[in-house]
Amino acid sequence: MPIPSEPGVRAILTPSREAKIWRAFHAAWNDVAADIAKYSIWPRSRANMMFERLAVHLQEEFASESGKVRFCFADETVKVVFDEQLLVRFKKANGRGLGQNIETTATLLFCEQERDLFGFAGFQKIEIVYVVNAFSTAIRNILVQARDGDERVWCYPINRPEVMGEGAPVVPLHPIPPTQPSSDVSDLVQPRKTPGHKEETDSDK
Repeated sequence: MPIPSEPGVRAILTPSREAKIWRAFHAAWNDVAADIAKYSIWPRSRANMMFERLAVHLQEEFASESGKVRFCFADETVKVVFDEQLLVRFKKANGRGLGQNIETTATLLFCEQERDLFGFAGFQKIEIVYVVNAFSTAIRNILVQARDGDERVWCYPINRPEVMGEGAPVVPLHPIPPTQPSSDVSDLVQPRKTPGHKEETDSDK
Protein backbone atom coordinates (compact mmCIF):
# COMPACT_ATOMS: atom_id res chain seq x y z
CA MET A 1 0.00 0.00 0.00
CA PRO A 2 1.18 3.56 -0.62
CA ILE A 3 1.87 5.77 2.37
CA PRO A 4 -1.42 7.27 3.61
CA SER A 5 -1.95 10.92 2.79
CA GLU A 6 -2.55 13.36 5.62
CA PRO A 7 -5.69 14.89 4.00
CA GLY A 8 -7.11 11.41 3.45
CA VAL A 9 -6.54 10.44 7.06
CA ARG A 10 -8.01 13.71 8.34
CA ALA A 11 -11.12 13.03 6.26
CA ILE A 12 -11.59 9.68 8.03
CA LEU A 13 -10.57 10.88 11.49
CA THR A 14 -13.07 13.69 11.56
CA PRO A 15 -12.97 16.36 14.28
CA SER A 16 -15.73 14.43 16.06
CA ARG A 17 -13.64 11.25 16.08
CA GLU A 18 -10.51 13.11 17.12
CA ALA A 19 -12.43 14.52 20.09
CA LYS A 20 -13.40 10.98 21.12
CA ILE A 21 -9.78 9.86 20.86
CA TRP A 22 -8.59 12.84 22.93
CA ARG A 23 -11.15 12.10 25.64
CA ALA A 24 -10.27 8.39 25.70
CA PHE A 25 -6.55 9.09 26.17
CA HIS A 26 -7.11 11.58 28.97
CA ALA A 27 -9.73 9.45 30.72
CA ALA A 28 -7.29 6.52 30.63
CA TRP A 29 -4.47 8.69 32.01
CA ASN A 30 -6.70 9.92 34.85
CA ASP A 31 -7.60 6.32 35.71
CA VAL A 32 -3.95 5.33 35.86
CA ALA A 33 -2.84 8.47 37.73
CA ALA A 34 -5.23 7.65 40.57
CA ASP A 35 -3.28 4.47 41.39
CA ILE A 36 0.17 4.87 39.85
CA ALA A 37 1.82 5.81 43.17
CA LYS A 38 1.25 2.22 44.28
CA TYR A 39 3.27 0.91 41.33
CA SER A 40 6.44 2.98 41.34
CA ILE A 41 9.05 0.23 40.98
CA TRP A 42 8.56 -0.81 37.34
CA PRO A 43 8.10 1.96 34.72
CA ARG A 44 6.45 -0.59 32.44
CA SER A 45 3.53 -0.86 34.86
CA ARG A 46 2.11 2.51 33.85
CA ALA A 47 2.29 1.68 30.13
CA ASN A 48 0.48 -1.61 30.70
CA MET A 49 -2.19 0.02 32.83
CA MET A 50 -2.58 2.79 30.28
CA PHE A 51 -3.01 0.20 27.53
CA GLU A 52 -5.81 -1.52 29.45
CA ARG A 53 -7.69 1.64 30.31
CA LEU A 54 -7.31 3.16 26.84
CA ALA A 55 -8.83 0.03 25.29
CA VAL A 56 -11.85 0.41 27.57
CA HIS A 57 -12.37 4.13 27.00
CA LEU A 58 -11.95 3.93 23.22
CA GLN A 59 -14.69 1.30 23.09
CA GLU A 60 -16.92 3.51 25.22
CA GLU A 61 -16.33 6.56 23.04
CA PHE A 62 -16.98 4.72 19.77
CA ALA A 63 -19.88 2.54 20.96
CA SER A 64 -22.29 4.51 18.75
CA GLU A 65 -20.19 3.75 15.65
CA SER A 66 -20.09 -0.03 15.98
CA GLY A 67 -20.84 -0.50 12.27
CA LYS A 68 -18.01 1.79 11.19
CA VAL A 69 -15.38 1.31 13.88
CA ARG A 70 -14.11 -2.10 15.01
CA PHE A 71 -11.49 -3.12 17.53
CA CYS A 72 -8.71 -5.70 17.38
CA PHE A 73 -6.66 -6.43 20.51
CA ALA A 74 -3.48 -8.41 19.95
CA ASP A 75 0.32 -8.17 20.24
CA GLU A 76 0.01 -5.75 23.20
CA THR A 77 -1.44 -3.10 20.91
CA VAL A 78 -4.82 -1.44 20.56
CA LYS A 79 -5.74 -1.56 16.87
CA VAL A 80 -8.86 0.08 15.47
CA VAL A 81 -10.26 -0.09 11.94
CA PHE A 82 -12.13 3.00 10.73
CA ASP A 83 -14.59 2.71 7.84
CA GLU A 84 -12.85 -0.48 6.63
CA GLN A 85 -10.13 1.75 5.18
CA LEU A 86 -7.80 2.92 7.91
CA LEU A 87 -5.98 0.72 10.43
CA VAL A 88 -4.82 2.68 13.48
CA ARG A 89 -2.70 1.46 16.35
CA PHE A 90 -2.46 3.34 19.64
CA LYS A 91 0.91 3.42 21.39
CA LYS A 92 3.10 5.29 23.83
CA ALA A 93 5.72 7.41 22.04
CA ASN A 94 9.39 6.65 22.50
CA GLY A 95 12.14 9.27 22.70
CA ARG A 96 11.91 9.88 18.93
CA GLY A 97 8.16 10.38 19.03
CA LEU A 98 7.45 7.05 17.32
CA GLY A 99 5.33 4.23 18.69
CA GLN A 100 7.33 2.31 21.26
CA ASN A 101 7.83 -1.27 20.09
CA ILE A 102 9.40 -4.57 20.84
CA GLU A 103 10.58 -5.68 17.41
CA THR A 104 8.34 -8.50 16.25
CA THR A 105 7.22 -9.63 12.82
CA ALA A 106 3.82 -8.00 13.38
CA THR A 107 5.47 -4.71 14.34
CA LEU A 108 7.69 -4.68 11.25
CA LEU A 109 4.73 -5.47 9.01
CA PHE A 110 2.74 -2.62 10.51
CA CYS A 111 5.52 -0.05 10.26
CA GLU A 112 6.56 -0.80 6.69
CA GLN A 113 3.92 0.69 4.43
CA GLU A 114 4.48 -1.47 1.37
CA ARG A 115 3.82 -4.65 3.35
CA ASP A 116 0.37 -5.75 4.54
CA LEU A 117 -0.29 -6.82 8.09
CA PHE A 118 -1.75 -10.32 8.26
CA GLY A 119 -5.54 -10.10 8.28
CA PHE A 120 -5.55 -6.43 7.21
CA ALA A 121 -4.60 -6.54 3.54
CA GLY A 122 -5.26 -3.31 1.68
CA PHE A 123 -5.68 -1.10 4.74
CA GLN A 124 -3.86 2.20 5.16
CA LYS A 125 -1.81 2.14 8.37
CA ILE A 126 -1.09 4.95 10.81
CA GLU A 127 -0.36 5.22 14.51
CA ILE A 128 -1.67 7.55 17.18
CA VAL A 129 0.75 8.02 20.07
CA TYR A 130 0.70 9.85 23.37
CA VAL A 131 3.74 11.80 24.54
CA VAL A 132 4.28 12.41 28.26
CA ASN A 133 5.92 15.47 29.76
CA ALA A 134 9.46 15.53 31.14
CA PHE A 135 8.28 14.45 34.60
CA SER A 136 5.89 11.77 33.31
CA THR A 137 3.06 13.47 35.19
CA ALA A 138 0.79 14.39 32.28
CA ILE A 139 0.10 13.81 28.61
CA ARG A 140 1.91 16.52 26.67
CA ASN A 141 0.77 15.63 23.14
CA ILE A 142 -1.38 13.20 21.21
CA LEU A 143 -0.03 12.76 17.68
CA VAL A 144 -1.48 11.24 14.53
CA GLN A 145 1.34 10.12 12.27
CA ALA A 146 2.28 8.04 9.27
CA ARG A 147 5.58 6.24 9.33
CA ASP A 148 7.58 4.06 7.00
CA GLY A 149 9.81 1.80 9.01
CA ASP A 150 11.65 3.93 11.57
CA GLU A 151 10.97 7.19 9.74
CA ARG A 152 8.08 9.56 10.39
CA VAL A 153 6.53 10.72 7.12
CA TRP A 154 4.05 13.26 8.45
CA CYS A 155 2.45 14.11 11.77
CA TYR A 156 -0.21 16.35 13.29
CA PRO A 157 -1.54 16.82 16.85
CA ILE A 158 -4.97 16.10 18.21
CA ASN A 159 -5.77 19.18 20.26
CA ARG A 160 -8.19 19.48 23.12
CA PRO A 161 -11.70 19.55 21.67
CA GLU A 162 -13.78 22.65 22.07
CA VAL A 163 -16.67 22.20 24.47
CA MET A 164 -19.96 24.00 24.09
CA GLY A 165 -20.32 26.61 26.79
CA GLU A 166 -16.59 27.13 27.31
CA GLY A 167 -14.87 30.40 26.61
CA ALA A 168 -16.16 33.93 26.66
CA PRO A 169 -19.89 34.51 26.22
CA VAL A 170 -21.10 35.60 22.83
CA VAL A 171 -22.27 39.20 23.02
CA PRO A 172 -24.84 40.20 20.38
CA LEU A 173 -23.82 43.24 18.40
CA HIS A 174 -26.37 46.02 17.91
CA PRO A 175 -25.95 49.15 15.85
CA ILE A 176 -24.71 52.05 17.95
CA PRO A 177 -26.80 55.20 17.36
CA PRO A 178 -24.80 58.15 16.09
CA THR A 179 -23.98 60.80 18.66
CA GLN A 180 -24.13 64.54 18.17
CA PRO A 181 -20.84 66.43 18.46
CA SER A 182 -20.55 68.15 21.82
CA SER A 183 -19.90 71.86 22.19
CA ASP A 184 -18.76 71.49 25.81
CA VAL A 185 -15.05 72.33 25.95
CA SER A 186 -14.65 70.05 28.98
CA ASP A 187 -15.03 67.09 26.60
CA LEU A 188 -11.90 68.09 24.74
CA VAL A 189 -8.53 66.60 25.60
CA GLN A 190 -6.48 69.17 27.44
CA PRO A 191 -2.66 69.17 27.20
CA ARG A 192 -0.77 68.30 30.35
CA LYS A 193 0.96 71.19 32.05
CA THR A 194 3.94 69.10 33.20
CA PRO A 195 5.67 66.33 31.27
CA GLY A 196 4.79 62.82 32.39
CA HIS A 197 7.23 60.10 33.35
CA LYS A 198 8.59 57.95 30.56
CA GLU A 199 6.90 54.52 30.48
CA GLU A 200 9.11 51.50 31.02
CA THR A 201 9.62 49.40 27.92
CA ASP A 202 11.63 46.31 27.11
CA SER A 203 14.44 48.51 25.78
CA ASP A 204 14.70 50.28 29.15
CA LYS A 205 15.46 47.09 31.04
